Amino acid sequence: RHTRYISVTGVQTCALPIWSAGRLAPPALEGAGLGAPVGGLPATSRRAIHDFRVVDADSEDAPILRARVTDVLRGEEVLTDASGRARLAVRPASMFVLRVERPGFATHAEQVNTADGKSASHTIHLRRAPVPWALVDTIFIQRCIYCHGGTGRTPGIDLTSYAKAIASTSRGGPIVTPGDPKASGVVRVLTDTTRVDGKLPYHARATQRVPQFDIDLIEAWVRDGARGPRTPTPVRR
Repeated sequence: RHTRYISVTGVQTCALPIWSAGRLAPPALEGAGLGAPVGGLPATSRRAIHDFRVVDADSEDAPILRARVTDVLRGEEVLTDASGRARLAVRPASMFVLRVERPGFATHAEQVNTADGKSASHTIHLRRAPVPWALVDTIFIQRCIYCHGGTGRTPGIDLTSYAKAIASTSRGGPIVTPGDPKASGVVRVLTDTTRVDGKLPYHARATQRVPQFDIDLIEAWVRDGARGPRTPTPVRR
C-alpha cells in the first residue's frame, strides 16, 4: 500500500491509501458472503446466519406457517415457510432482540447473544392464545370501516363495534360466525384468491390489499370463538 498526500485549498492535508494491484486487495462490499468472514471488513460489519424453527408447543411441536420473525432493533423481518423455518442475517453485537408472532399464539420475545459472531440455530416454541378483540378492532378501523361502516354501498355490514360486527350479514350469510372461519363472510372474502374484479380485500380507500398477517389474525380470532371486548380469557392450567 502506498500513501499519497493531497492538498486541497481550505482543507487540511490528509493521507489517502492507494491500493496497488497484486499487493493488497480493497475491502469487499458489505453483505458479501453472509455467515462467513468478509475480506477487508472489520469484524463488527460481518454477518452471521441465524436459523429459526417455530413450532406449536401445544400440538406436538408441529411447524407453524407464516410466523413473523423480527429483529426488533434493525426492523428486519421474515416469515416462516411450511416447515416452520426462517432465516435472518445478523451483525455480531452484544445481542439482538428477537420477536416471534403468529395470530392465535402468544408472542415470544427474547434477547439473543451474538457477541461471538457465529451462526446458530434456534427452536422457538409458541403456545396458543386467543386473539383479543382490540387487535381485530384496530384492523377494522384502519382498513374496513371506510366502506363497511353501516352506510353507503354495504348498509348491512357494520364493523364499527363488536356487537354490530357480530350482527352483520350479507347475501352469503353472517359476516362473523364464532368458531367457524369457513362460515364467516369476512374470512371467506379475505382469503378468496380467485377474485379478479379488483375489489376486496383492500385497505381503506381501496389503495392496497390487506396484509396477510392481518388476515391471519382475523381468521384466528374467528376460529378461537370471536371473543368480544369483555370476554374473559380462560386460565391455562
